[in-house]
Amino acid sequence: MRDIELHAPANLFRGLEAVGGMLLITNEKLQFNPHSVNFQRNPLEIRVEDIAYIKKRLTWFFIPTGILIKLKSGREYKLVMWDRDRIIGRVNEAIKLSSS
Repeated sequence: MRDIELHAPANLFRGLEAVGGMLLITNEKLQFNPHSVNFQRNPLEIRVEDIAYIKKRLTWFFIPTGILIKLKSGREYKLVMWDRDRIIGRVNEAIKLSSS
């Protein structure tokens, strides 16, 4: 299995707070690590096999930098990232590798 690894700055919406940090994407997981200056500092780990889909979304209804990750459980995570096409492509590649 080929390993995918990508680090990218990201904001993860947790309630009204857009928590700034770094997103790590591998062939097995997505891991969000918040910066220490945030109020909410808990990391988030999503297993690739738990992802139903990932898609583009608008941030604040008009800014084209949003990403929606929906899990098979129905839970959703909203992120803001530049270069979202590359991020979505890498996650979809990891999803394909996990299902093969």
